[in-house]
Amino acid sequence: MIGALQSSQADASTASMEHAYCIGPGMRVTLSYILRDEDGDIVEATEPDEPLVYLHGFGQVLPALERRIEGMYPGSQRSFTLPPEEGYGEHDPDGLFQVHRSEFPVPEEVQLDEEFTLEGPDGEEMTLRVLEFTEDDHVLVDTNHPLAGVVLHFEVTVEGVEPASEEELEAAERALTERGFQGEMGGFGGLIQLGRKPKKSRAT
Repeated sequence: MIGALQSSQADASTASMEHAYCIGPGMRVTLSYILRDEDGDIVEATEPDEPLVYLHGFGQVLPALERRIEGMYPGSQRSFTLPPEEGYGEHDPDGLFQVHRSEFPVPEEVQLDEEFTLEGPDGEEMTLRVLEFTEDDHVLVDTNHPLAGVVLHFEVTVEGVEPASEEELEAAERALTERGFQGEMGGFGGLIQLGRKPKKSRAT
């Protein structure tokens, strides 16, 4: 009797899996995750009622993250580690430079760790973070991602996988075309990025 019950449960589980969607291109994916740094400290984690939702294959999350979770089904879990070159890159010393405080939209309200978006010399958008105020009324900023040079440890749970609607796919394709896909780091052009939530402030 017990053997028959176990067999029935296994058959039901297999049938459920056969009818479930797995993560792949064009799927709307819902994830819960915990992101830790090299010391095991939590850098970011989703709230129970606020999971991460994205369209797979459109550069909305780190490409390396997409590769690690492709093929997973709802309810499955996975832990993995991304080295800096697969995460947000190595820290580039040239990404630190000074900007006169007057260059900011509201100079007197600029705060430490605040993030701004500016347009680079080639028209591309860059996100910079305020690191330090100098005595000569300049501001030391950093265009590196806060997690640049950091080994990332992910604990991921797939909450849901569904085919995206035609409208969602068209919108994602337009967004991808407009911003341009900027390589393995995922770019700073408005992508959903674990570990970074840029403020909407914009430097001139």
